[in-house]
Amino acid sequence: IRERSYEARRLAAVEGRFVTSTPPFGYRVVKATSGHGKRLEIDPGAAETIRFMYQRLVVDRMSTRKVTAELNERGMLTANSNPWTYELLAAWARRPVTVRNSSGTWLYQDVKVAMDPILTPSEAGAWLDWQRDTTVAQTPRGPYLLSGYIEAPCGSNAMGRTAGKQTPTYSC
Repeated sequence: IRERSYEARRLAAVEGRFVTSTPPFGYRVVKATSGHGKRLEIDPGAAETIRFMYQRLVVDRMSTRKVTAELNERGMLTANSNPWTYELLAAWARRPVTVRNSSGTWLYQDVKVAMDPILTPSEAGAWLDWQRDTTVAQTPRGPYLLSGYIEAPCGSNAMGRTAGKQTPTYSC
């Protein structure tokens, strides 16, 4: 049953239908014109938010914190209808899947499904360049503080941890 369900969803994706439950940001699910199934169409409000982010982050090179403040001042909300946070915007804007979806390609398993694009190919390329140019390389980490075994006495005072009313766990 699992294999047949998987293959049916994959075939629906090949036909251009949307087969999961949560659409990518910038799109909404509507009934397919073919009579059965679902497809994605541009959500005008979310698309305006994406174009605003593109303009501010990629073209104007504003900081993510400033863009977050502007998004919230303008009432532009997340997919969950919540205000943007710096961390959420930074994570969302730096994911390659964000650019792929916004440029009109949704990926299900190994199938690329075409949708109406929010960004042009040159804008998508500029966004990918922005991601590459503004990503700070992670600093190398040294050795861990505890890299071997430690011996500790057993009993009620030996590294006990509790969470709420749970029974403490101990290391010996």
